[in-house]
Amino acid sequence: MSNVIDLFTRQAIVVEPLLINNHDKPESVLDLPIRKEKGLYLGRKLSMPFYSKLALFKASNVYFDIERTQAWSYGWWRFVDFINGYVVFNTYRYSSSTSRHQSKVLKLLRELDIKIDFWLEVPGGLQDGLASAKELYLDRIARLGREMDKPRSKKEKNIERLYDIEECHNALTNIELIENSKLNEGA
Repeated sequence: MSNVIDLFTRQAIVVEPLLINNHDKPESVLDLPIRKEKGLYLGRKLSMPFYSKLALFKASNVYFDIERTQAWSYGWWRFVDFINGYVVFNTYRYSSSTSRHQSKVLKLLRELDIKIDFWLEVPGGLQDGLASAKELYLDRIARLGREMDKPRSKKEKNIERLYDIEECHNALTNIELIENSKLNEGA
């Protein structure tokens, strides 16, 4: 028997070993599909190939670690992370190639039925925390407020700006929720 982490509950579950070809050597359920055909994960062909030795999904400079629920572009810019019990997806468009990486991993997350809890723009990447997201949203609110205060600003455009400001406030509230959940875990 071996322990495996359930992706949704984050709890360890016990997996019964299987006997293959009437041999007495048991093998893990997770090992079976990968040996039959390269790139399969749990017997399913997905949009990104799974590399069992690395325990990663990998495709052209984008990596997804299913055990830690983290994804990187070019090995350093993290755009998916499991933070304080939440799956956070960084929607910031760092570059055109990183946007393609985000699309590939988003498709993979959907195939794996991994639910994204929060969608945030984090210019610095999730590897550095959420500080750059706070700064981005606060700067955006200030800029939109200045544009609304201009004497020649149009009423229709100001209504759009108010919606954008509300979205920024919602994002800041989500960031606080993520950060405060860390404080509550330690209490």
